[in-house]
Amino acid sequence: GQACRPCRDGLDTLPMIFCCISALAALSAVTIAINRDMINQTGWSIGVMVSLTCLFTAIQTMSVYLSLNMTWSEPLVSLMEALALLTFDLSLVKTECLMSINPVSEHLFRLLIPLVFLTYVALVLAVKRRLVLEMRFAPEFLNASGSILMIFFVSICMSVFDPLVCYAHPGGAYASMRREPSVLCFAGAEHGAMLAAGVFAFILTPLPFLSAAIFAVWRYPRYIAMHSAAFLKAFRFLFF
Repeated sequence: GQACRPCRDGLDTLPMIFCCISALAALSAVTIAINRDMINQTGWSIGVMVSLTCLFTAIQTMSVYLSLNMTWSEPLVSLMEALALLTFDLSLVKTECLMSINPVSEHLFRLLIPLVFLTYVALVLAVKRRLVLEMRFAPEFLNASGSILMIFFVSICMSVFDPLVCYAHPGGAYASMRREPSVLCFAGAEHGAMLAAGVFAFILTPLPFLSAAIFAVWRYPRYIAMHSAAFLKAFRFLFF
């Protein structure tokens, strides 16, 4: 591993601040762009969004393989470490220089990221609702939040199930979390808190997303026959 270095006043907080500002700006752009009228969207803009979605999904999928107990060679390792933020790995932005953090609080922070994203999306659409009176909030929020959850679905599931990914110690008496080797699996309050937080986060994020997707696919023929514009706009991220 890398050697620990003391935090430099001010300088080591800049990556975290820059990351937050960039994430909020990107979320604002995606929320507005994803809800534009499809007739007014150009072919290149749709192509860019589809390509970025595929790229993010591929990066997250590769991070799953990198978490396996295998030896990987360069330049794949360096490339994935540089793109670790897309999998909610906050070590690159030096969060420990901004706040006191331990394995449990870091796990909770990673689980809260999708909820923070969705809350910010709701705020962006609330402002848009003030400016565009004919806008319908619910369909646009469902479409934007569904798109974001679909893009980051692999990372969200990895964060939720991290406490269950363990490796055995020599002798097999104990096992540690792969992401946090200092935490023993199924032993102690730390791992119990992380398991409970993971279950709660699964109920709040992946489960509603999967339920909504199943409902939309099940009801799609009926709402198409009814010419329901609200349904089509709300679940545009699945069908269009």
